[in-house]
Amino acid sequence: IFYGAMNRDTAMVELRLKVGDEITLMESERINKNDIPIFMEVGIKELIIGRNNRPEFNAKHKETFKKILDTDDKRKRYEMINAFLVNEITKIVPDDETYKYKATIGIAKNYLNNKQTAGMIYLSINRKETGCIAIRPESYHRYFKPSKCFKCRVDNIDTDDKRKRYEMINAFLV
Repeated sequence: IFYGAMNRDTAMVELRLKVGDEITLMESERINKNDIPIFMEVGIKELIIGRNNRPEFNAKHKETFKKILDTDDKRKRYEMINAFLVNEITKIVPDDETYKYKATIGIAKNYLNNKQTAGMIYLSINRKETGCIAIRPESYHRYFKPSKCFKCRVDNIDTDDKRKRYEMINAFLV
């Protein structure tokens, strides 16, 4: 499985880097802008609606939700199931308690085995305001290609920023 993040900071936060760590980050771009992959998602619709400030966008998506979730029962079930999935996918598990990933692994396997989708997109574990993807290698190669690669060393971790920003030095295009 290829794992990715929506931006560099999120990739570094997901890896839980420390000052002095060195990594290589790869950026990707879609091969064909018209060939859009379909992802199973966990918590992303709400993130997009919450972050988008265009009233017409929000109105359209809220109306779509309203049509699909047309009864109180359906809305409550969706909210309950979505909250469970978001909680499971985004929980942080200590290294010595990996058995707690059992539900997360089951959810991911179910989503990633769906051959009608490219993979799954989900909220970042460490940065709730952005997302990550898990994509099967054959889907990555169908839809994406590497565009840039950076070798980085973490020089500073800005803990004053609630999103935990990493300053990189020695960053260069390969």
